[in-house]
Amino acid sequence: MCSVHPEQCSCCGFKVVRFCIGNSIPTLTSTEIRAKSAFLNKESVQKEVKATLSQKATLSCEVADNKTEVKWYKDGKLLSPSRTVHSESKGKTRQLVMDSIEKKDAGEYICEVGTEKLAFKVLVTGMRTLKGMVCVRGI
Repeated sequence: MCSVHPEQCSCCGFKVVRFCIGNSIPTLTSTEIRAKSAFLNKESVQKEVKATLSQKATLSCEVADNKTEVKWYKDGKLLSPSRTVHSESKGKTRQLVMDSIEKKDAGEYICEVGTEKLAFKVLVTGMRTLKGMVCVRGI
């Protein structure tokens, strides 16, 4: 007689199948190759963000678990919170917020959970012009 004992690893989400034949003790025989993804709705994420100088820009993604922690990278370097850049977690939503975009903020950004990555590209444009003049706030 054969019985199947499906289980899920609490640390990584991989599904493990254990089975026994006869009265033997269940033994590990295989793991499911496809683990549960750390990110949800990858297809609907805005992966290219056009931002205007001195304006706010937000990169956003959704994770599978409320407790999931992410790391943000810019051009391959781990980002640290600063006066103008910080990360936010609200439920399953993870965001990188840039309060005042500068030209140096253009580039490739990565949101990382374990070995999974979600890439974003930030394009920075100048301020809007009106008949050849630059619009300036407060004037």
